[in-house]
Amino acid sequence: MNWEMIGALSELFGAAAVVGSLVYLARQLRMTRQVDQVSAFQDVFNGFTLHAGQFFSAPNDLALKGLTDRGSLSGAERMRFDQLLANLLNQLEMTSWLVQVGLMKEEDMGTMDWWLANKVFCYPGARDWLDANEPGYPPAFVARLRRAAEAEFESGESGRVGDDNTPDQL
Repeated sequence: MNWEMIGALSELFGAAAVVGSLVYLARQLRMTRQVDQVSAFQDVFNGFTLHAGQFFSAPNDLALKGLTDRGSLSGAERMRFDQLLANLLNQLEMTSWLVQVGLMKEEDMGTMDWWLANKVFCYPGARDWLDANEPGYPPAFVARLRRAAEAEFESGESGRVGDDNTPDQL
């Protein structure tokens, strides 16, 4: 065996080691991305659950009053309602951002879109809030909220109000 052959074999083993390292790194990156996706989804779910709980457990049926008729709230009630709804929607805005950067899939948004259409924007007070606060959100997110508001509005069930003029069960 001469030195040229030894050099060629060394280069071959070196190339194989580089390829093996790249395959290993690619697998590690894919696994890390999967962990990041699960973590992002869990964080969004936890945050949404927290904010939805705060929204719908506000004292004196504030959420129900605001969803039914935001204009009937006193100044202080309206500020609190607006802030509670903004907190809830800010969490959903984060979800949209995670879809844009690829940490969540658009298909994962179906439940959120259904929830927006059937639990929030089916009420006139939420649509009134959106009209007043639209400039504070990115256009793509506003489009998602508008689709949710229009989906329920077009179905003829806008403002699900019961016989006692309060929203049905949320």
